[in-house]
Amino acid sequence: ATVPMVYGGRPGAAKTTCQGCEQRCTFTEEQNPQDMFTCIERTAMLAARVAKLVDLRKSENANRKIAIVIFNFPPNAGNIGSAAYLSVFESLHHVLVEMRQKGYTVDVPSTVDELREQILIGNAKQYGADANVHTLIPTSEHIQRERWLKEIEAQRGPAPGKQLSNGNGIFVLGKQFGNIFIAVQPSSGYEGDPMRLLFEKGFAPTHAFSAFYRYLKEGFEASAVLHFGTHGALEFMPGKQTGMSGGCWPDRMISTLPNFYLYASNNPSEGAIAKRRAGATLISYLTPPVTQAGLYAGLADLKSSIERWRALDPAADIQRRDLTILVQAQAAEIDLCPAQPLWETQDIHALEKRVSDLFNALLELEYTLIPHGLHVVGQVPNESERSGLLQAMLEVSLGQPPQDGVVKDLLGGLSSEQIVIKYPSLLENVEQEQLIVLLDKMIASNQLMLQETEVAGILKALDGHYIAPAAGGDVMRNPDVLPTGRNLHGFDPFRIPSVFAVQDGAKQAQKIVEKYMADGNSIPESIAIVLWGSDNLKSEGGQIGQALALMGALPRFDSYGRLAGATLIPLAELGRPRIDVVITLSGIFRDLMPLQIKLLAE
Repeated sequence: ATVPMVYGGRPGAAKTTCQGCEQRCTFTEEQNPQDMFTCIERTAMLAARVAKLVDLRKSENANRKIAIVIFNFPPNAGNIGSAAYLSVFESLHHVLVEMRQKGYTVDVPSTVDELREQILIGNAKQYGADANVHTLIPTSEHIQRERWLKEIEAQRGPAPGKQLSNGNGIFVLGKQFGNIFIAVQPSSGYEGDPMRLLFEKGFAPTHAFSAFYRYLKEGFEASAVLHFGTHGALEFMPGKQTGMSGGCWPDRMISTLPNFYLYASNNPSEGAIAKRRAGATLISYLTPPVTQAGLYAGLADLKSSIERWRALDPAADIQRRDLTILVQAQAAEIDLCPAQPLWETQDIHALEKRVSDLFNALLELEYTLIPHGLHVVGQVPNESERSGLLQAMLEVSLGQPPQDGVVKDLLGGLSSEQIVIKYPSLLENVEQEQLIVLLDKMIASNQLMLQETEVAGILKALDGHYIAPAAGGDVMRNPDVLPTGRNLHGFDPFRIPSVFAVQDGAKQAQKIVEKYMADGNSIPESIAIVLWGSDNLKSEGGQIGQALALMGALPRFDSYGRLAGATLIPLAELGRPRIDVVITLSGIFRDLMPLQIKLLAE
């Protein structure tokens, strides 16, 4: 099995019952508390899920019925079919075309726009719905078939409820194309306070949400479900955080249905929630290529004015003063400096420093890396997109932008050794052997991006085959994310923070201290920091590295390279007082990183 699932354990004491288990397995006084036991309800669920995967693998493509679920969050805001970094409908179209070629029974709309229109518009106006209404579940049928009706009505009121209802029944939104049903997941029902769903015991999803997943299993009779993009609401339904039981809503909703999930490669922490709470097998997709942000509108005008100011002869006092007034006014208009006091009244050295600092701030904005468009599953990045991403990957690894021409020559076929000879300045911050390894990895990354692996991964999953694991995270820091189309896992807990994260965290910590002291303060005695699960996984523990650096500490690893604890940097070597760090942890960080919490505490 490729999904985590608890099916037994130790009772710990006599006369113990499983938490949340509807079967209430009871252990007698005669049983040894140290003996392992199996939970009847969980083993039955595990066996049923495996049986469904076996059925999936044995079935013919033409006979498979696949539900592809797209999301609607936040609801009622034109967001149906949105997902993090993903062009959903264009990607869907590629997947449907490939499914048809592989023998699935699917009627593929001729264009992406036609596909989008049939799902989002269709008969929506007729029903006053947000998207095409695929079917209406009568209230009487819902009452008869809803297994957990009393629990839902206790929280949400009488059936059919208020969401996706016309008073007589419950809408199921989406559109069926042959044996493929593209369905719109109902909203979670508490968008004003979404964490209430996750943390309030005894809470329940809406009638529409439960009816939706029941329809996929019993009405449409899906062979498998593919949740399309990062991310939906199923895995955030009420229930235990780990070790699902039959009393947890994600487990109730998905039941035995094989659950595959197309998930952004840079978000393994929330992906882990989908795995452990909804039994999902993840199939990763690449985040969009990055590009430099550039300047626009007032920023571009300001840069032109500064360049004109710097080109003037210092002796041209009147022209310089007039241009200074314009530069300050333009910068103040876009909140890059205060409008008062006027710069023109300052001496020449102070004025030159202010203009220089402003110009550097503009360059930082201009060269900031931002996502370029949205990723399309089934479409490999073009040369320009691959070039931008490789440029960013090299800059992160080298600590500075590589020379112009390096990436172009890599894409053009030069070997790592030839690059080192042609661009000797690359050796300023890294040894030759390490540089060659890095450049080889860039060449390999380029080759991997030339291959279409994501649709292939989806189809392999739908065949019931094993999806190989892959590290998740930011591809700019971790090229091992490639190729995508694999089953994401978060990290190696024994190797976070990485060597790079410790070094980068120290740099960021130094910037924080310098910025604080630049405002006329002495060195800070304490700094508060929030450690997020997602950010630390993407950066291999970069924020942990910041906290350690502020305290003047380093992680300690054993002879096998496994995290073993912490060690203090001597004050003479640190060169400053230690700074107390007040740390707040996110829930995901708390759940995923107990070793790192122990490290920080030590």
